[in-house]
Amino acid sequence: MSRPSAVDADDQHLHEALAWLAGDEARRIAASQLRRLGFASYGVDALISDVAAGAIRRFESDRSELRNPAAYCTTSLRNEVFRLARGRRSRRDASLDELLDERPDDHQVLAQFDDVPEHEPGEDVSDPLRVAIELQVAPVWVQSAALTFVTLAVHESADVADLPSPLSGARSDQALCWPALYLAGHDDLFPADSSDAIRRRRSRYIRQVLDAVNAAFVAAAARGEVQGG
Repeated sequence: MSRPSAVDADDQHLHEALAWLAGDEARRIAASQLRRLGFASYGVDALISDVAAGAIRRFESDRSELRNPAAYCTTSLRNEVFRLARGRRSRRDASLDELLDERPDDHQVLAQFDDVPEHEPGEDVSDPLRVAIELQVAPVWVQSAALTFVTLAVHESADVADLPSPLSGARSDQALCWPALYLAGHDDLFPADSSDAIRRRRSRYIRQVLDAVNAAFVAAAARGEVQGG
């Protein structure tokens, strides 16, 4: 018997990834990640559908990433929720149903996600702030942390208990900057034992995030989009 080709093996990895996304473990992780950042209303099916569509598109450009299907999909679910927290979501240039047209076996596996509607988090007062933040000329990490700050401030049900937080003495807005900076990629600011240099750097970064949020509030208020300023 001949050995399966690399293409066949890679195709099997994608099949395994999509089958994993259709399973109970994917639903459990998706629900947990959405609940953690206050997006339970977004919908588990919508999140999994986005990630499944992303896996198919990724397969077309870089098959190597799918060679550990469960790990790839777990990371993708988490990253997609982080994008939601920053006011973004992955672009869908085709529905999952359309992407599966040429994969009948996987189409059957993922039939429960057919026709999942495009679902956006509801609009709220944070939307003008997000726009104002994205218009700022600022480092990407500042914008990312500021967007996450706004999300966490608006969605008070967000579960950040296992993310970094100050022990005591910080204002509520300063405390909220800790998980915002962590989710923006600055986990290096929160070692187990912080030196004086790390604490100074962390304070400086917190000021930058709060300055970005305050500037966005002033800009949105000047346009009459929020009250105050």
